[in-house]
Amino acid sequence: MTQRLCRVCMSWHDVENWPPKCVSVRSVARSDLPFPQLIRDFDEPVQSMADGQFYTNKAALRRSYRADGNPQGIAYEEVGSQDTRTAPERKPITEAEVATLLDKAEAKISRGEIPQATT
Repeated sequence: MTQRLCRVCMSWHDVENWPPKCVSVRSVARSDLPFPQLIRDFDEPVQSMADGQFYTNKAALRRSYRADGNPQGIAYEEVGSQDTRTAPERKPITEAEVATLLDKAEAKISRGEIPQATT
């Protein structure tokens, strides 16, 4: 006989004689919405910047961005849905700033301040 740990009552049960009170019913739906989330095509025609034609289908629009789908023969990149948040650029530290930081550290050590060890 094979036994498994029940996640409902946290005790061991025979797999073939599982108690009805411990049978959990899984919800098929992932949300409370009555239908799945759909990403639809455009409501109004959208003009392609590659060939100037209007499209109502996203797949056809993206085909016009490929090199074999536009008259210029250039592969274009679709932008606009990427995350535009980037880390701020760190400016390079100058030798004068390094010297100032070293002087401050030496002054702290000479006063008897012991820096905390970082882990």
